[in-house]
Amino acid sequence: MRRTGRGITRLSVPLLLILLSVTACSSVQPQPFSALATSTQQLRDGADASLAVLSAQARERFVMEAALGDGAKIQSLLLEQVQGDPFGWKTDGPVLFLQVARFRDGVFRLNNAVNGYAQLLVQLASPDLVDAKTFDQLAKDLNGNLRDATVTLGMTGANNKDIAIFSTIAAESARAFIESRRQSALVRVIEANQAAMVEVSAAGRSAIKRTAIALRSEYDQRSTGIANAIAGGERTSKVQELVDLNDRFIVQLGVLRTLDESYSTLPRAHAELAEGLRHPKLSLDMIRQLYENGQHLYRLSQELTKAESKAKSAAGPQ
Repeated sequence: MRRTGRGITRLSVPLLLILLSVTACSSVQPQPFSALATSTQQLRDGADASLAVLSAQARERFVMEAALGDGAKIQSLLLEQVQGDPFGWKTDGPVLFLQVARFRDGVFRLNNAVNGYAQLLVQLASPDLVDAKTFDQLAKDLNGNLRDATVTLGMTGANNKDIAIFSTIAAESARAFIESRRQSALVRVIEANQAAMVEVSAAGRSAIKRTAIALRSEYDQRSTGIANAIAGGERTSKVQELVDLNDRFIVQLGVLRTLDESYSTLPRAHAELAEGLRHPKLSLDMIRQLYENGQHLYRLSQELTKAESKAKSAAGPQ
């Protein structure tokens, strides 16, 4: 390196090429990855908050009805062991509050796996790069967590065995990125994992639909009973009870609808990462939508609590 007569530093050609190479390899912007990690965390926590209230309410209603002497409900409370799984449990009948509890657990596990994946992408995109050995272990753990989540949500068989949040091709691309720090390798990681995001979306949405059917079944049974009581002359209190039941059911459906929209959005939010690498000024609309859905789920949890309090106040002392 030498100075020109005008005080401008001139670099030798080999050194200039090295610096240009370093600049090209370190151009990954971590902001989109941090945004996805923040959004998936908000979705995870917001979903768990709303499902916690929904689960507690379903449990309380079941206990009240069982306490009135419903033998079938009491029998359905007995938990049986799942063959080959010392930590698993099942019941003979479709107990709603147990279904909702399992659904809540599965959704949290699923969202936690997605958030863990997003956090690992943040590590890949950050200057403090994770090493290949650590990455391999984290990716293996995430794949195991995803499979556990899908089992909890009711996805079994060959499809569940093959599901992985980090595909083999994506893992190879990640190792290549760790070695090269080239943006193109990170784009390949995201593109290779796009199919996994579609599978995660499908697993979540399938479980949501099953839960919606279970909630609808309980609503139909309870609303029909109240309507029959009204027809039999119990008008004053029962009309209010039916209105309160409708209020709760509408919010419950709102929780499931927002979750369904979130899992529908997830693959598109993931795809935005690759587009964001190619076009840094791209608006991350789908990632932002995930975050807003998480916030909305928090609000719905508060609405569920208020609706339940209102119904209890109207019913008076039991």
